[in-house]
Amino acid sequence: MYQKLVRNNEYKEEFKLVNKCSKLEIRSIRNGLLFISPYIVGFSVFFLYPFIWSLYYGFTSYSVLRTPEWTGLLNYKLLFIEDTLFRISVYNTLYYTAFFVLFALVADLIIALLLTTHIKGKSILRLIYFLPSIIPFAAMALLWLWLFNARWGIINQTLRALNIFAPAWFSDPKWSKPGLIIMMTWASGRMIVILLAGIQGIPRQLYEVAELDGAAICSCDSSSIDPYYIICNHNEYDTIISTLYSTLYYDKGWPCK
Repeated sequence: MYQKLVRNNEYKEEFKLVNKCSKLEIRSIRNGLLFISPYIVGFSVFFLYPFIWSLYYGFTSYSVLRTPEWTGLLNYKLLFIEDTLFRISVYNTLYYTAFFVLFALVADLIIALLLTTHIKGKSILRLIYFLPSIIPFAAMALLWLWLFNARWGIINQTLRALNIFAPAWFSDPKWSKPGLIIMMTWASGRMIVILLAGIQGIPRQLYEVAELDGAAICSCDSSSIDPYYIICNHNEYDTIISTLYSTLYYDKGWPCK
């Protein structure tokens, strides 16, 4: 009888502990949801809701003054078969995405590597490279319209002074895409910060050992290769994010053919 009472008390104590843990978990989940609720509400109202309704309206004939009428795949048939501007927009987007991601990733990686060297004023240089990424797009466009001006832009004036061909940039359909790629690469400071964090995650001892042994990346043993995946993972992240954002430019109305 005494043993049964002891066991019952142990079960009660275990139940209390489990119940207490479950209450703490519920409280932590509730607090977490409260903290992220502004983002959930904003995402649902400004992104998820418009996305669902725009997907629905794509299968209808819709006007603000009348109710939508279901048309099925007619809109997409007209878009893919009869709309020539859509094909031009897709080509421009693929062109921009391919060259921007490649050029920006290489340029940002080189700058990030340079910022890890022992040079004076590294903090100021990092700030200078990051500032363009927080400039509003409208202000950045006005700045580069002035820089790329065909007649009195500072870039074309410099090219003419060096006896180099000075294109019309945004006024020329052939040079508008390269001009936009240069402009957006200039504003890719966030990628530099991410790559810089990945490079700084590599232990300094690994550089010293490689320098003493004359080792290259491919000749390091498996225990020392892991830090290089830090850069690889950051490169993959930058590539994915840059590709996703660059595909949003298909409807910007570039003067390209």
